[in-house]
Amino acid sequence: RPEEKQAEEGRSEDVDDLSEYITYAVEDVIANPAETGGQRYLSVAVSIYVQVEYEALVAELDPEFRSLIIERISRKRMDELIDYKDQQILREELKDDINALISRLFSKKYPDLKVPRVVFSKYIIQ
Repeated sequence: RPEEKQAEEGRSEDVDDLSEYITYAVEDVIANPAETGGQRYLSVAVSIYVQVEYEALVAELDPEFRSLIIERISRKRMDELIDYKDQQILREELKDDINALISRLFSKKYPDLKVPRVVFSKYIIQ
């Protein structure tokens, strides 16, 4: 049935079984959202799910991840960061950004390295 196929294609790539994954924490990332003139900020801690065998490799990418997170938040206005739905959108965008970075850097050597999920362990707007 076409509607079932469409639903499957639109489904997030979240993996249900995370037993083969660890979380890599990117702690205390602070960024100023767009149009705030530096008067407001968002402080986040992001947990990135990655296959166990890539834990050390991913740890080396901490500065890259921080930069991606700051860039993404800095492009958002406050009204795009406030509620739960906005957080879901930001999580998906960060997951896509991180996977694009990983693909660009490692697609030849580690083609199966992919982040299925990103979650916030801290999300504070000031």
